[in-house]
Amino acid sequence: MPITVSVVVPTYNQKDFLAGCIRALKDQDFPGEDYEIIVVDDGSTDGTQQLSEELQSTGNLKYFRQENKGPGAARNLGISKSNGSIIAFTDTDCIPDKTWIRSALPYFNDSGVAGVEGKTIIKNPDENTPFSHQAQNSKGNNFMTCNIFYRRETLEETGGFDERFKLAIREDSDLAFAVIETDKKIVFAPDSVVAHPSINKNYLKHFRKAKEGFYDALLYKKHPKLYRRKLKWYDGWAFPVYYYGYYLSIPVIIISLIKNNMSLLLAAVILFSLSHVATIAFACRKKTVTLKHLVILFFQFLVIPFIRFYWVMKGNLKYKTFVW
Repeated sequence: MPITVSVVVPTYNQKDFLAGCIRALKDQDFPGEDYEIIVVDDGSTDGTQQLSEELQSTGNLKYFRQENKGPGAARNLGISKSNGSIIAFTDTDCIPDKTWIRSALPYFNDSGVAGVEGKTIIKNPDENTPFSHQAQNSKGNNFMTCNIFYRRETLEETGGFDERFKLAIREDSDLAFAVIETDKKIVFAPDSVVAHPSINKNYLKHFRKAKEGFYDALLYKKHPKLYRRKLKWYDGWAFPVYYYGYYLSIPVIIISLIKNNMSLLLAAVILFSLSHVATIAFACRKKTVTLKHLVILFFQFLVIPFIRFYWVMKGNLKYKTFVW
């Protein structure tokens, strides 16, 4: 009997989360013979292979391993090894709801629908701090690969994930934009739910996120119109809007010092300060925040916007474009 759905789960050194994700996928309210689970190990070194092989003995799970190439390449390998007419994606640190697969499939009854993105909730919002990793998609139009389904022929037509996106950033938007540009639809399924935990990361989270700006240039190069139309202007483009005060204030400070203009210097300092406050406020929005968090953020964001600027400009040079 043909497989209806193939669920592709890329993983990299997340053994502690993998078992929970696989248990939730095996516990789906959907016939076990109609779907398969494909785990693609992107070169993990934490015992993921042993755990996957143990889980593989209990049913419809396949395990494949590759050298570390990034999540896009891992998903492409999963697609190539899959048999389903619908390819579903989720992440190792996610827990799909029991009805996740069943709830998404009816949307494909519309032949114009190429993809279905589900609702992603934060599993433990009370533990969500400015340094946590989490994902949330309550209204759609985010195209997150922690909760999305595509027709196989759609992935074949678009060529799957662009493996130049080496980090887990923008490769999901790139694929979705490629689909939309073929005049096909990606619809939102609020009843197809995945829970993403708020995972406490170390205090270097925002430095690492600054590096992600490198891939904004590649996404903009490929899809300039959809980049502006689909991503949020205030915090979804290459530079969050509240960063511009940092960037504008620096040349003004230099000019004011050269001209010994204290009024201009004061205006520049105020502009810098307003950006700093806005940036920290946004980092803390809807989060559990301590005084320690605020102190760390205060000092980190004196430099992070400029690190972000460096990576975006480096991407612009690499891909011969100009995203801002």
